[in-house]
Amino acid sequence: MLAALLFTAACAWLASALFTPRVSAGPGAAAETPAPTWSLRGIVLRREIPLEAGDIPADAVDGRRLSAAETGREPGVYVADADGYEVLTPDDALPLSPARLDALLAAAPERAGAGRLLTARDCCCAALCDSGAPLPEPGTACRLLFEGVGGEYAAAVLAVSEEDGRRAVLLRIPDGAQPLARLRFVRAELIG
Repeated sequence: MLAALLFTAACAWLASALFTPRVSAGPGAAAETPAPTWSLRGIVLRREIPLEAGDIPADAVDGRRLSAAETGREPGVYVADADGYEVLTPDDALPLSPARLDALLAAAPERAGAGRLLTARDCCCAALCDSGAPLPEPGTACRLLFEGVGGEYAAAVLAVSEEDGRRAVLLRIPDGAQPLARLRFVRAELIG
């Protein structure tokens, strides 16, 4: 009886050792499984106002915070370039679906103004997912690595959608105003 229990325990241990994925973290460090990753192609959306030359204070410099008195509107961070997509907001990605993202990614820009005013620190990334693993659930904290931009950005999953085998995800980046101000159409890696 004892021999049978020992044999069963040894088999369970061996199966666990052979079939559990592990990453070596160096001598003395605990092994852990790698975080899942997803390849994304999408658009960065934020709360912003297009500005014409007459809307911009004469002493405004790129990246400067402007007060409501200076803008005649709400306060925000002045960005000296515009791409014509300033009218799009995170709400334009809702209700989230791959078809809605196709439309956003194919949208023609409006006439670009002389600059824009970022009125919120956060931004969103609405993206199509090319990877096969199930997407994280809404509310999940994750990280984003944008192609061509250094550093990782904390993000949270707001919504996921799947239709006809295609998947979409909407992510909120809480502190993306300044570092990501010039991003619009992106490729990124989502790390769960």
